[in-house]
Amino acid sequence: YMIRNGVNGLLFDSNDSNKLAELMLWSVENQTIAKAIIQQGHIEVKKYRWESIKDKLYDLGAVYAAMSGSGSSVFGIFKEPVEYVDEKFAGLFCRQRELLI
Repeated sequence: YMIRNGVNGLLFDSNDSNKLAELMLWSVENQTIAKAIIQQGHIEVKKYRWESIKDKLYDLGAVYAAMSGSGSSVFGIFKEPVEYVDEKFAGLFCRQRELLI
């Protein structure tokens, strides 16, 4: 998962307003730890920025890389099949497809 509780974010049930309030108070009372969690969150989020993903695609040999207008889909066009794509993009994509032309 993208968010690891207590490492790069704080997780709670979205319907549990009491837990949200508890975590907000905890953050105020533990500002040093909360700032470290925020910093780790910023580092994690950078992995999902288009620039980072695009660079990885080109490093793998893509001749073209694009993102849909909504940002929900990323495309890379390669001349050759790419091995170990799952390892290179671990956790970044929910699925991939190879199209043969």
